Amino acid sequence: MNYSMLGHDAKYSVSSRALRKWSQERLQLNILDDGSVSARFRYEGTTCSNLGKRLEYDYHLKLGAAGEGYKIVAMSCAPAPGDTGHAYMCEYLSNAKLLEQAIENEKPLLGRPLNEVLAWKRQFNPSGCYCDSSSREHKWGLALEVIHYALAQNEEQTNDRESANGKILEYQS
Repeated sequence: MNYSMLGHDAKYSVSSRALRKWSQERLQLNILDDGSVSARFRYEGTTCSNLGKRLEYDYHLKLGAAGEGYKIVAMSCAPAPGDTGHAYMCEYLSNAKLLEQAIENEKPLLGRPLNEVLAWKRQFNPSGCYCDSSSREHKWGLALEVIHYALAQNEEQTNDRESANGKILEYQS
């Protein structure tokens, strides 16, 4: 059985249905040879004003191995390749450089185990844009919860297979 410090009975801020859908449609997750994890979550939203222009942001994360609690060792957020909607956000129009720096520098839970997203107290702000820090923090929370959910599901499936294989081997002895 693989060792992990992920909470498998997690209480997420989002429904498991949404997490399942987003983990299937918006998440690329790669477990590397050393057990570390590379992840990319694509957020899809719209600007709050300017006719609700569509925007997409990519969240890239590097996590340590399961035995290290999937410690968050690197994280970044930026407009997805080809996205033009971000240029229509109010704060971008007001001061693009300042907004880009804020997004680039915000790295919540960096250096912490992924499981801490479950206890992270953040303001609920489902706004589609990135104009204020609470909406950006909310989106980081979504990205981290989707990754947590996907890894926990993967571990449960792996553990179930290992348990089933162990039972088969017991009966074959």
